[in-house]
Amino acid sequence: MLNPELENTGQFNVFGLPAISIPCGFTKSDLPIGLQIVGPHFGEPQVLALAHAYEKVTPWHTRKPPLKPDTPVPNLTLDEVR
Repeated sequence: MLNPELENTGQFNVFGLPAISIPCGFTKSDLPIGLQIVGPHFGEPQVLALAHAYEKVTPWHTRKPPLKPDTPVPNLTLDEVR
């Protein structure tokens, strides 16, 4: 893929599926982790309702990573995720 920022979203755009990413945790390095929720065609209400319900019962959306412009971004592996 030419644009690495679209690696996790391109396939949903191609097929016209509604998707949203919401905060769901932090790595051991204190970098944010996102939960991607995808729904069926015309499933925007369900996708948004699920994202809203998750944010109501978890604190992740209120926590901010301690990032500065010079913060190094390490390569991540699954075993680094809390």
